[in-house]
Amino acid sequence: MPSSRDSLTPLLGHGAFLDALAGLRALCRRHGDPLSLMMLDLDRFHECNERHSPAFGDRVLRWFAQTLESTCRRSDIVSRYQSDRFVIALPSATALQATDLARRCRRAMLQEPVVFEDRPYEMTVSIGIVESTVGFIETEQQLIQRARIAMEHAKHEGGNRTVTWAELIDAQPKRGGLDQLTIQGVSHRIERIRQQLRSTYVESTRALVAAVEAKDPYTREHSLAVATYAEAIGKRMNLHAPMLETLRAAALLHDVGKIGVPDAILTKPGPLTPEEFAIIRRHPETSLEILGHVSFLTDERPLILHHHERYDGLGYPGGLAGDQIPIGARILAVADALDTMFSARSYKEAYDLDRVRRELTSQAGRQFDPAVVDVTLKWLDGGAHVIHDAGKHKKGDILLSPPTGQLEK
Repeated sequence: MPSSRDSLTPLLGHGAFLDALAGLRALCRRHGDPLSLMMLDLDRFHECNERHSPAFGDRVLRWFAQTLESTCRRSDIVSRYQSDRFVIALPSATALQATDLARRCRRAMLQEPVVFEDRPYEMTVSIGIVESTVGFIETEQQLIQRARIAMEHAKHEGGNRTVTWAELIDAQPKRGGLDQLTIQGVSHRIERIRQQLRSTYVESTRALVAAVEAKDPYTREHSLAVATYAEAIGKRMNLHAPMLETLRAAALLHDVGKIGVPDAILTKPGPLTPEEFAIIRRHPETSLEILGHVSFLTDERPLILHHHERYDGLGYPGGLAGDQIPIGARILAVADALDTMFSARSYKEAYDLDRVRRELTSQAGRQFDPAVVDVTLKWLDGGAHVIHDAGKHKKGDILLSPPTGQLEK
């Protein structure tokens, strides 16, 4: 089993950092706290190796790692990202607070510099800062990517400075226009525009989800919890990054069709009649009608439409079975059920972990894809406290396996 530590410094390795970042984001989401990310790149680090020696370069990296650890709070997570780049996750911190940490870091670098041949060796650092997008629709990698773009802009502007993502988005083009941009500058500008479009997309989808949550207090934060669970399961099933992004967005929007369900049915404190159940069964198709003309949701729509299909073919709306159901929809079905089981409703208590395991096992091959259940059970066994904390006290909206005589909502 690979070490969770970096090979050169005492910091976390990249893989372990990503796992820790996912847990921090779930925790911050639960408490409604901000979370910021910093990427730091040592300016002219290549000179340490080329003009002096690789051994001195390694000493600089260890010195900088120690500087970061002594500057950061105990709750912050520090990692070496690659070569001379480092990342720091700052829970419950805004971009403004992260900027203050950047100033303290530079001050510490000046006060206790690395030494070469008995003389202080001046090192500077370029820093990019991003505050996690409200809604948590982006993946950890996308959050890191935004921090990297901000950091690279800081280096492009001469280095030894801090740039936040918000400043980068708000910045106006310099006089002289596009004809004076380098290839790297054009690339950065295109990426900034793409990320701006994505931010607009995030805000618009959050508005749709908020409209559903306003109708039923029991669904509040349900979609965000389902997105967290679905992405975690998808990662453990080795889905590639674009599919994970699609899965997360679909999870966030999977119940948007419930905006068309009458409040009296949506908030009914008990079993539904067959007529009421027929109405609520329409919500996946209503979701498709609402989202049908949104061009950037092409990949998400099948997952949203089929998240209530059953592995045995007895689900809705298409009665699909087994591998006919998109893999993302099969994962959504389990993630949706997880949040329901971990949530208390007026007619049921929140399930404990043992009961959740039993329910998933009993429904493998019936309601759920056995492969997805197997991965989920291993995840529960390996990190149950994270799952329970993320879902505890949340209000779900879909029963996993209703007792005889009851109909699922």
